[in-house]
Amino acid sequence: MSHNLIHEKGISFLKNGIPRKPVLHSAPLKLLFSLGSPFFARRFEPIFNVEKLTEGELFPGVQLIFTPGHTEDSVSIYVEDEKALIVGDMLQGTKTGLKIPSIYEDINQLRRSIEKVKEFKVEKVYVSHGLSGPPRWPL
Repeated sequence: MSHNLIHEKGISFLKNGIPRKPVLHSAPLKLLFSLGSPFFARRFEPIFNVEKLTEGELFPGVQLIFTPGHTEDSVSIYVEDEKALIVGDMLQGTKTGLKIPSIYEDINQLRRSIEKVKEFKVEKVYVSHGLSGPPRWPL
């Protein structure tokens, strides 16, 4: 998942379908454990035995990049062999290129994250909303 607790409701489905321990960014982990399992037991299947993600190589040729701004815990994934960047909700795709989403938590952090991912050799950017395509970066 790319970010935030909204997208974590289906994690039990993923966990049951894939024999791996779920991993979360540290920001939702703090929220998850500060609220306690009784709160989440009513809405979500409780998640236990979670591994904390760290920025860097997930496995050979695939990098996890912390890209906060849209949300505090947004992440992107760079696939070196494909020169592909998966940005999730950090950016939106349009016919004329990438744009900053209309909803974000911290515009300055978001701009720093955009500058950070521009350092990678990218030929295609995959977004959650809009058109994926070549990296025509927002100004």
